[in-house]
Amino acid sequence: MKKVCIQCGHYQIEQITSDGLRSWRSSSILKKSTGASGERDWHWNEWMPKLRDKLIQVGVHVYIVDAIYNQETYSQEYDLWISGHYDGGGTGERCMISAPNRDTKPDYLNDAAQGEAERFCAIWKDVYPAVVGVPNRDDIVTAGMRDYYAFDYVGYDTPAVIIEHFNNTSPKGNQLKNNPDLVVDGDYKAILKFLGLKEVSSTEEEENVEDKIKDLESQIKVQAEQILEQSVAIGGLEGEVTRYEKELAAEKKLTSEARAERNKAISRAEIAEDKVEGLEDRVEELTGKKKALEEALEACKAQTVEDLEWHELLIKSIKKLIPFIK
Repeated sequence: MKKVCIQCGHYQIEQITSDGLRSWRSSSILKKSTGASGERDWHWNEWMPKLRDKLIQVGVHVYIVDAIYNQETYSQEYDLWISGHYDGGGTGERCMISAPNRDTKPDYLNDAAQGEAERFCAIWKDVYPAVVGVPNRDDIVTAGMRDYYAFDYVGYDTPAVIIEHFNNTSPKGNQLKNNPDLVVDGDYKAILKFLGLKEVSSTEEEENVEDKIKDLESQIKVQAEQILEQSVAIGGLEGEVTRYEKELAAEKKLTSEARAERNKAISRAEIAEDKVEGLEDRVEELTGKKKALEEALEACKAQTVEDLEWHELLIKSIKKLIPFIK
């Protein structure tokens, strides 16, 4: 696909900055370059949309820019870059076109792109004046055209030109200003010849429009069927979601109940644990008392034995004394 970038001269120039410009340019001076009376609005509202649409109709990829540098746009290379203007000075009938100045250093374009820009100029000078009925004037091309500030923006491999379509204050220029279709047709034919593209006839345009309508209708039908299928699928999914929501609610209820039972069990376990600890303490206490009683019992037993032995000894002693007592 061919790519063409169209600039509407002076449009939004008051907002220009130094971005993209060579160091010797003055953005403050350029801000004042608002063009001839009505020039930028005519190109933005009348010329550009018509030329854009005609180029799109033949398959050209069209980019539109104003006077401001845009990194995304100008980081690309194009098959052609054109800047549209009309000249309000003087009274003579004229149109003009210029490629970048070859003597400006560093070069605006490489040799191949410069050569292509000059080739387009030659084609345009052959086609455009014959279409619109005004003479081309190479002799009054200005230094400002040859060193047009926006040439600074253009990629090194992109053929670039600036066009002065007519003299705004001349009778023929005034007619062309009121007939932008004729101006567009001149540029359009020159661009197609330069790009090697075939012009689309009115009949072909109508057929293309009808074909596009049929294609769009077919696409709409397919999209409607897809939407219907998606609606059915969405309905099924909504049913699944409802079912899952019910299941989830039931699971949440069971989980809540199980959590409550768990908490009760934990509470009961904690109470039982406290009781166990109390019983263990009581067992330990009774065990201590039992041990003390056993020790006392053993002591008592030992004392009893000792007392028995003493009584036996005492009895024996008394028995021995009885004879003497008599």
